[in-house]
Amino acid sequence: MLARLRDVFLPNRDPQRAYFCTYGLDPKFFEGELLPALFPNSLALDREAGTASAYVNAADTAMQRHDVGVFYDHLAGDGQELQYGAWPVNVRPMAFHAKLMLLDYGDVVRAVISSANLTAAAWTRNLELFLVEDLQRGSTHAWAAGLATFVERLVDQIPEEHVQHRLALGTILDGVTPAVGSDRVTSSWDEPLLDALFAGVSKPQALDVVTPFFEGVDGEGVFDSVERRAPGIGGRLFVATTTDHGRPQVTGPPEKLGALIANGRWTMHGVRQTWDGDETGAPARGLHGKLLTLEHADGARTMVGSANVTRAALLGRARRDGSGGGSNVETVVLRDASLAAVRRLLPQADLLAADEVDICELPEGEAEGAITGPEALIRSATYFGKTAELEIVLTDDAPHLTFAYAGTELFADSTGAVRRAPLVLGMDCFVTVALEGATAIVPFTVVDAMALMPRGARRSITLDDFLDVLAGGRELPTRPADGERTANGPAGNIGDDFVGRTGPIPWRRYLAAVHGLGAELARERQYDRGLQFVLESPVRLKGLRDQLEAAHTRGRLTESDLAYALYELGRELERVRDDVTVSEGTQHISDACADLDSRRAAVTAALPDVVQQQLAILEGAERR
Repeated sequence: MLARLRDVFLPNRDPQRAYFCTYGLDPKFFEGELLPALFPNSLALDREAGTASAYVNAADTAMQRHDVGVFYDHLAGDGQELQYGAWPVNVRPMAFHAKLMLLDYGDVVRAVISSANLTAAAWTRNLELFLVEDLQRGSTHAWAAGLATFVERLVDQIPEEHVQHRLALGTILDGVTPAVGSDRVTSSWDEPLLDALFAGVSKPQALDVVTPFFEGVDGEGVFDSVERRAPGIGGRLFVATTTDHGRPQVTGPPEKLGALIANGRWTMHGVRQTWDGDETGAPARGLHGKLLTLEHADGARTMVGSANVTRAALLGRARRDGSGGGSNVETVVLRDASLAAVRRLLPQADLLAADEVDICELPEGEAEGAITGPEALIRSATYFGKTAELEIVLTDDAPHLTFAYAGTELFADSTGAVRRAPLVLGMDCFVTVALEGATAIVPFTVVDAMALMPRGARRSITLDDFLDVLAGGRELPTRPADGERTANGPAGNIGDDFVGRTGPIPWRRYLAAVHGLGAELARERQYDRGLQFVLESPVRLKGLRDQLEAAHTRGRLTESDLAYALYELGRELERVRDDVTVSEGTQHISDACADLDSRRAAVTAALPDVVQQQLAILEGAERR
């Protein structure tokens, strides 16, 4: 059912950055199916098969290590649980309808332009069209210019507070140079798409149309505009059909479609729900792909992407200032090729005789378009990991709204455009907002997420166990479920007695842990985000430093022990610093080394002279 995931994502590789555009976002499907396929090495756990704590623990670590963000028009399901960026693009009364994936694998950026939303139907049942291209760093590509322009528009949609995502997305195409080719990427933010399809075409002769949706009955529309550009043109309409009393039905404007078929220049073709070569038991295909192929004197041009054959998609330009109006935001690829080549993209279909098909108007309220609700009054929602606070920024004209998190009302002071309150992050990464009986879900984006302990991690852990984690395992043990017993008694009674193990630190284990940190830094040497995670996470370097100082406070480590432990830790960081290939990462490691040196100097100052001399000998030997 999800076999297309194997075609879209690179196998056995985790991208360092991944950004998505979608009309509808179903967080449960996106988190449970797409993210594990996208991160086969970091998030291989099945959300439904294991414990919730184990899943969110692994997912938090993956999201802390990688940059992931989604731009969407509206939620098509429950709120999110995982800590990725989620930004609604408000172009109401029009729709943010683009479908795009940008996946940064380091040496290559995979770009996917399609008709598929981030919903279960798109990836399991619908007939969708995908165009996949790999943009190699250090080379040129015909998609680069159009993608770069679209990315600039997307960065403008990210709040200033989410600086990490603004930087990550803004630089995702670095190293790829624009080129002129037979393909190009464009969007309705830059030009009307029907204009782009016909631009520079000599003697248009026929038009093949694949679309699941048509415009409404009122006013001039797409086919009127086509007729003005190419008088007398005809072609084929590939449409979705249903069956009522044995007769095929097509949903669309009856008068407009009827007139097209009646003139004899256009024919209608019902896209088959089962195709030749389909596996037995495969789900029926529900048409959702969008394609226009224009035959002309020199060959053919095809348009593939998110745009339906509607006024809102093809005839106008989307506004860039967020004021609404204009057209939907769409992304497409324009490809010039031979007629034979582009026709291979057409779906299997059957001719529908004009007198044997019923054309039915789309019921009111069911057209694909933007929805409104109290969520439209939210400019940004941000959770600050370092201070454990939630901030909501409202539009200037927002009326009285109420907010709740996990059933508890937030913001006792309900005035002002900016609301901020302390919040302990639980399982949900969203709040609910209510306005006069209408409710909506508003995801919030977690910034400085690397400062957070991954949810599901056991917060009380011995230094010995922590060293084992760094030396071999990559995650902290998950906290046992309520009622489950541990070696130290019931899970609910984990406390200081569980932490305060005594005895000398096993230095061989400690050195193995330090080496494990160094090896992980070496693996992340190309990626700023991964380096930050290893240095700043409470389950990596920061956690080890805090564990050492806590052990010293409890009397388990002497000043000499702590000074030596900090020396070995700093020595390992200096060893791997020269291998780091990103300047920001080198600076992060240098800052961490300086911090360790400062802490060690403060401890060493109180040591007896003989111990200070021994440490100086170690440092001198290392320099030699």
